[in-house]
Amino acid sequence: IPADRFVSAAQFAAAIATGSDPRIPVSPRARGASLRRQSGILIPLAVGLVLGAALGAALLAGRLRARDPAATTHLRRWNIVLPDSASVALGAGASSGFTHTSIALSPAGNRLAYVSWRSSGSVLMLRDLTGDSAIALPGSQGAHYPFFSPDGSWIGFFAGNVLRKVAVTGGDPVVVAPVNRVTGAAWTHDDRILLFQNSGFDLHALSASGGSTDSTVHLSTQFGEPDALPGGEWLVGQLSSGQLALLSTRSGTELAITRRGVLPLDSVARSDLLFATSPKWVAPGHLVYAAADGVLMAMPFDGVRRRVLGEPVPVLTGVRMEAGFGAGEFAIAHDGTLAYVAGRNQLYGTFAFVSAAGKLDTLPLPRGPYTQPRLSPDGSELAVQVRNPTGGWEVLLMNLRTGVTQPVRIDGNYRVYPASWLPSGRQLMVGLWNAVQGINNGARILSLDTGKWTDIHLPGSSYINVAPDGRSFAFSDWRTGDLYLRALHGDTARTSIPARGFASSFSPDGRWMAWGSVDGSVGVSPIPPTGAIHTVAEHGEMPLWAPRGDALIYRNGSTYWRVPVSTAGRFSSGRAEKLIEGAFVATFAWNHDIAPDGRLLVLLNSPEQEARALSVITGLPELLARVARERSAAR
Repeated sequence: IPADRFVSAAQFAAAIATGSDPRIPVSPRARGASLRRQSGILIPLAVGLVLGAALGAALLAGRLRARDPAATTHLRRWNIVLPDSASVALGAGASSGFTHTSIALSPAGNRLAYVSWRSSGSVLMLRDLTGDSAIALPGSQGAHYPFFSPDGSWIGFFAGNVLRKVAVTGGDPVVVAPVNRVTGAAWTHDDRILLFQNSGFDLHALSASGGSTDSTVHLSTQFGEPDALPGGEWLVGQLSSGQLALLSTRSGTELAITRRGVLPLDSVARSDLLFATSPKWVAPGHLVYAAADGVLMAMPFDGVRRRVLGEPVPVLTGVRMEAGFGAGEFAIAHDGTLAYVAGRNQLYGTFAFVSAAGKLDTLPLPRGPYTQPRLSPDGSELAVQVRNPTGGWEVLLMNLRTGVTQPVRIDGNYRVYPASWLPSGRQLMVGLWNAVQGINNGARILSLDTGKWTDIHLPGSSYINVAPDGRSFAFSDWRTGDLYLRALHGDTARTSIPARGFASSFSPDGRWMAWGSVDGSVGVSPIPPTGAIHTVAEHGEMPLWAPRGDALIYRNGSTYWRVPVSTAGRFSSGRAEKLIEGAFVATFAWNHDIAPDGRLLVLLNSPEQEARALSVITGLPELLARVARERSAAR
């Protein structure tokens, strides 16, 4: 594939030292040039590359792995320009708030696997990192989240609800196991695949040959984006809160990696939080991860003793981060090669209203890491959750008429979010979560007039939503999805809705409730529940009622749909119509709301669905050491 020439290590280091953007624009003329190393040696590769030729490359890769990476890999940088027919697919396989990395490097750093779009969906591509072409692996339709085996001879990937593997030499993919709501996987040296599923609450140790589960560990909180530390007994990854963490593969013990060192989860204060995504262990002693709005960070870390050895420092900017868990679009090989997709954090968004005709009208509010937007009953105020880089998640109140914003202060070590407005518009229910573990601690009702709080003890709840009359509220069990109703004051008894789902909403008259089911459909039930369940969409989530109660608006991937409904007498629904399709922020929480005039409030993010270039750096350990020396000298 055509590419630019290398930039010198000195030029690259100077860019880092001065804080300038180290990305190198790719010249259009590079599309007609072959990739050359700095030594001037041309690396030929037949245009008609066939799968059989990869076998010889595997032998060469084995010899390369036997060498000392530090002695053979020096700091260099170049860009790979991809043809339109073989670009990197971004956001492939996204569902239920999970979007994974689309690229992977073999341990030896000689091969790149990535996901690409086809007319029928996504496929898995394989190319020699310094070659001129890539091949689509047969049988990989629907592929996402590729990862290599430790010897580089196999590639694991997911397609639908199945984990598969395929040899780099070709052949039909092999089914390893069915999966459910995956948050990450790691292939270990004993030929097991450590699989995190059930939204990251369960760790399954699978035989890579398929057919058996060696063990299952149930975790106290969600874990994802894993990478193995030396020895393989411990993994580094992230919690659903965004906190950097360690996990014992034997006991399931989870520890937080913080600014004060490695700590038990229940010992971490908000000031200790260290938000990170897709952490990777880089020998001889760094954790490299993505953070903030696409910044690649490095923290000195002893991977054997599991100790923090220094403060994290920025290495480069402009790395794309996906929605959901915030997976960073970068890969690091054992030889110190880094490949990444340029871009920004897809969890950052810009607010916009969508008209009934599907037209966008952006709001004059800054782009930021928002989620859980909740409009007041009269539409004048917006409560939203925003991530504070040093203090966790907090709630902001935005007056849409004046533009004035103010934070909602809550005492305690909590991660807070705006759950629901009460009908008066002068009271706001705020959900409380443990800042690190993601364990629910109930909610508080804030009076905007007096500033006083009323506590609601409701551990284990999620997606709390107050009924239109203000007398009751609905919620889901955060682990199982079981749906319940409960009085807002007084009686604490629960009324069960005979369904499992999340993100429920009441009809304007309070007589019906809609939700996104755990099976991926959208359901409706009468209130009080009678046992009747009406399915209005086979695929969708997070439904909201139109102000007149004559329609439901729900989301399915990158598309919002509107389905007409009638609640007069018996419930009925019509045919869904597309409202708008585009690049919208996707997280586990609400990412949209309905204004009193019927407009849909959404969060827009970057529209790119594919990348036609990759940035590559070899000799990453050398760069990390250089950055550390420069930081030390600057003190």
